[in-house]
Amino acid sequence: MAFISGITSSVAVLSLRQARKNDRSELIIFYLMGTGFVVNGLFMLFYWAQPTFTQWIYLCISAILGLAGQWFVTVGYKYIEASKGSLISTSRVLFAGSLGVIWFNDQITFTFLLGTSLILSAQMYILYSNKK
Repeated sequence: MAFISGITSSVAVLSLRQARKNDRSELIIFYLMGTGFVVNGLFMLFYWAQPTFTQWIYLCISAILGLAGQWFVTVGYKYIEASKGSLISTSRVLFAGSLGVIWFNDQITFTFLLGTSLILSAQMYILYSNKK
């Protein structure tokens, strides 16, 4: 599953970088969010649970912050190379894992450390192979 995630993530970075050359950020985000809405909506049909009012507030805040974050990422990819963008994208996984340990007391397991070391190794490889 992690391998498939890595492949789709790299395709997404390259696609975003290519689309950013010709299309405005707003159009890219519209299609990105629209596709996500349809795909996730299909799965949600089978597992829908009516959120409470408080949960709706959290969902709206999450949507606004997610949209803002995606907009900044989309605009940023206009100004960097795809290889550097991939470093930033994989760094998000490390930050999320670290915050999980800090805020939610997630356990640091062997697989956590293995995944972290693989991500860092890949980042170092990309960083140093592009300098040559």
